[in-house]
Amino acid sequence: MSQLSIENPIEYLSKKTTNAIKGILALVILIHHIYKSVDILHVPGLSLVMEAPIGYWAVALFFFFSGYGLWSSYCAKGTAYIRSFPRRRILPFYLIILLLTGLYILINLTLSDAKEISFSTILRSCTWGYTIIKNGWYFQVQLLLYICFFIVSILVKDTKRALAILTGVTAVYIAVCVFLRMDAYWYQSVPAFVLGLFWSENRERINIFVKKAGWGKATLIAVFLFFLFFAGSLVLNRMGLISLCIVLRIVSIILFVVSFTLFLMRLSRPGTAENRFLAYLGNISMGVYAMQGVFLLAFRGTVISISNDWLYSAAVITATLLSAAVVTPLFRLIYSAFKK
Repeated sequence: MSQLSIENPIEYLSKKTTNAIKGILALVILIHHIYKSVDILHVPGLSLVMEAPIGYWAVALFFFFSGYGLWSSYCAKGTAYIRSFPRRRILPFYLIILLLTGLYILINLTLSDAKEISFSTILRSCTWGYTIIKNGWYFQVQLLLYICFFIVSILVKDTKRALAILTGVTAVYIAVCVFLRMDAYWYQSVPAFVLGLFWSENRERINIFVKKAGWGKATLIAVFLFFLFFAGSLVLNRMGLISLCIVLRIVSIILFVVSFTLFLMRLSRPGTAENRFLAYLGNISMGVYAMQGVFLLAFRGTVISISNDWLYSAAVITATLLSAAVVTPLFRLIYSAFKK
């Protein structure tokens, strides 16, 4: 058995490790969205996880890795990283959102019967609160987090104050979403981004604490609390107490990320992050997330309509992976153009 990663040369949250996990998460989200679109394998136990939880757990890990990576880069590179952040990260990411918006407008007008095109929907798709990109709310939220991270980091030099302000900004964002009656998926996984910031800032302290407390004990407590709050959210949901349900769900999401990361401490070992297949999936993960909606719509649209659920699922997965391989070089080209 591998040693706990604080004594292991393999960094359990290294870029290579998280990139490999992102590939798996992208597939999980793809399967989650397909599952919600078909009528197969809808058995009680599996449906309980596949209908919603597995989706927001996976997205929460994306946000966690994003926050962790941004803060780690900031701490390593300093103000130069922040000053170039709009050009190197925000602008290319927004350009990709605009390109995807154009693609989904085309899909809606030609291959799908979900014609939701108007000036208002296009404007909101280019800003916040609604998106023509199917399941593309994640892109808008991630863009907003980028902008908030940049503004706070450029204005506040003290890291503890900056983290406190970013936590407050996240709380305000959640409050605004609740006030506007946004669907819970717009905000319930966002606290994981702040958790990633704090984990990066306090990485050594966390590692030492886990070592002193004992990895098994720390993990057992985290997993127990996760199941406790998750079960509580399900009970409250059945009782119709939606507001309290969402509060417990947010806590359970944070505990899920903590539990997952603690498992990652023990499971990280030489060769895992170097696996070519996982590395490749990680490299195209953004493309997988971006393109899945195209085929979820197109393969049950006005031109192509695959009625068999199994064939539909296989077609969506195959087309998504192939198209992700095609658009990924374009995404890289866009990022490269802004680095010059």
